This record gives sequence, structure tokens and C-alpha cells, in this order.
Amino acid sequence: MSAHVAMKAGLAQRMWHLADLMDASFSHLTQRMSVIALDHLAVFAARANKILETNKRRLDEFLGSAGEIETVRAEFGTLAFPRLRRGDADEFFDFLREKFETTVVPGHFFDMRQNFRVGIGGDVEMVAGGLERLAEALRKWCARKPV
Repeated sequence: MSAHVAMKAGLAQRMWHLADLMDASFSHLTQRMSVIALDHLAVFAARANKILETNKRRLDEFLGSAGEIETVRAEFGTLAFPRLRRGDADEFFDFLREKFETTVVPGHFFDMRQNFRVGIGGDVEMVAGGLERLAEALRKWCARKPV
């Protein structure tokens, strides 16, 4: 092995060692915030539950009113995986993104091309706005496509 290669290998090993030392430990501030959060876990849990209850209600309303899709409703969780009843799903996803500045996770990532994933774990206004834009996009998309 040449001296140059040995020097690079030594440097890489020292860098790896430093990364192990630095990356594996959280900052003191992060550790303190974690302790504070654990001391107030009930407050955070109540807030999270309120957000999810609100978003779940909005998702259920959306799923109940969107005749352009079909889905199995989950009792628990923060995701829905509706299926577009007609039209090319990838074209719809492009339409949704371009015309409504809204994105869903396409079902082709899950080998289910007509489906898409919708998450409700975020801010209530953001989720409500996203579902409203999705509903409007579905109405407009299906109105322009023959059955």
C-alpha cells in the first residue's frame, strides 16, 4: 500500500472515529428539552390527541363526500390510502400538484397505481386546507374525464 493511500485510510479512520464521538451524542440543550418534555408528557399527549381527533374527523368527512374515490376506513392511525375510481392516477397526481399545489404519496410506491396515501398527522389548518384542495381537484378532475 502506498503512503498516500495509507494516509487517506488513516484520515478516514480518524474522521469516522470523530463522527462516532460527535454524532452519537445529542446536544445538552436537546437532552434538557427531552427531560422537560417528559415532565409534561400529559400536556403533549392531550395536544396531540386533540389535533388527531380534529384531523380524523375532517378526513372522515372528506372520505364520505368524495365519490371519486373509494377506501377502507381505518379506525386508528394517521393515514388513509384511497383509490381513484377512474382516470390515470399519475396524471391526477400531476394535476393536483400543478393546479392545486398539493401533493399526495402516489400508490405506485406500494405497487397500487390507482391509490394514494394521505397523512393527517400535521397542523389542523394545513390538513384541512390540503383535504379541501384534494376534494376540489378530484371534482374538477373527474368532471373533465369521461366515464
